[in-house]
Amino acid sequence: MTRDGLYTHAELHRLLSPRSVAIVGVSPNAAAFGSRVMANLEAAQFAGTVFPVNARYERIGERVCYPSIEALPESPDCVLIAVPREAVPPIVAECAARRAGGVVVLSSGFAETGKAGRREQQDHMLELARAARMPLVGPNCIGMINYNIGLLATFQLVPQAGPPSEPGIGILSQSGALALALVQDVAHGPVFSHVLTSGNASDVDVADHIAYLAAESSCKAIACVFEGLRQPERLLAAAQCAHAAGKPLVVYKTGVSERGTAAALVHTGSRAGSRVEYQALFKRAGIVAVDNFEALLETTTFLAKAGRPKAAGVAVVATSGGAGIMAADKAEQYGVSLPQPRPAVRAVLEGVIPEFGSTQNPCDVTAQVLSSPEGIYASVDAFMGDDSYGAMVVPHVFAYDPSTERFKVYSEAAARHGKIACVAWVSEHLEERGALVVERDPHLALFRSMERCFAALAAWHELEAWRRSRGL
Repeated sequence: MTRDGLYTHAELHRLLSPRSVAIVGVSPNAAAFGSRVMANLEAAQFAGTVFPVNARYERIGERVCYPSIEALPESPDCVLIAVPREAVPPIVAECAARRAGGVVVLSSGFAETGKAGRREQQDHMLELARAARMPLVGPNCIGMINYNIGLLATFQLVPQAGPPSEPGIGILSQSGALALALVQDVAHGPVFSHVLTSGNASDVDVADHIAYLAAESSCKAIACVFEGLRQPERLLAAAQCAHAAGKPLVVYKTGVSERGTAAALVHTGSRAGSRVEYQALFKRAGIVAVDNFEALLETTTFLAKAGRPKAAGVAVVATSGGAGIMAADKAEQYGVSLPQPRPAVRAVLEGVIPEFGSTQNPCDVTAQVLSSPEGIYASVDAFMGDDSYGAMVVPHVFAYDPSTERFKVYSEAAARHGKIACVAWVSEHLEERGALVVERDPHLALFRSMERCFAALAAWHELEAWRRSRGL
């Protein structure tokens, strides 16, 4: 471990990037959690070796089934335990004796129940793992995913996305269900590298996972959901690892209300902690905190695509005057600067925008672009080429083919000038008709809310100010 108590990348590597996986609790019953894990690994064509473990069977399907961890032909890198609670501690002890790389306890019923003796049982299990210097994830954990190697080590149905072709988003969560809810966005185009859950987080927690992903080249940015931490200050050290690697860290903290705090105790046995204290910690650590779950992936994806801002100003180019007004309202609400065009830009705008449009910022190129598309081409390029602006917001009002064709214009201009174009999806036609085009474009960021768009832009500039204040 580091001096801050974080697991090092080397200490977690066997567990989170294993070459061999043992599953304790596999059976001929396809609905059993262990069996579901094995089915996911097979469907994803996991690149390593899989060892089913169950003393009651000699074979599970085409695979040899081993009676115990001790009986395995080699020390497993990762052991997933899916058996009743009472049987878990002896298996953890067996894994420790066999020098396994790490353990993931899927089983529930420990400290999260609040029942007498259950926390003590969880603590005893932790003592066994710590004595062997063996990382332990869980208990009460849904599992984990490493798309780079086909490791779909979870009992839930998850997208079979295959290995990422480029660095992707790493998702971290105490709640497994929320993590997998996020990864379903893969259908819209985002690339994910890892999905790591921690459940009760008796040992390995989100801070350890953050530090691990900071050192993973396949991860470009980190999205994190958590309820509480035993030692919140460890988050500072983890965030420093992410900053040193140039990776944005975006957090959605749950359990900020009185009822939410009580629910966190029941869910994972976590003490959620003071909202004010965590907000101060996030600010100190340069962590981007979002106020709602729906903003987490949008903001993380945006930061991954946008890089660092070249200027504080933002341009708004709209085909609808009403949408431009919406953008102006949200820009003022979040303190995002919308500088007015300088003479050179204004001259371009006046040459292509009809008199019933607007050559201000926000700029209204009007519906005239349907018959004269050169107007929006020239306007977008003029704004993007001006060093007053580091980003552009394009309200997307109508989800139909003519407006989808404009995405190429925004993307090419953004790429040409090394900036980012944000598509604020105003249309209530949420899918198809271009959404996937935007999500998959490295120069375009999709927001399904004007408010979240400008909140993300504000956070981007605040993060840049934090970095500069620390010489990063």
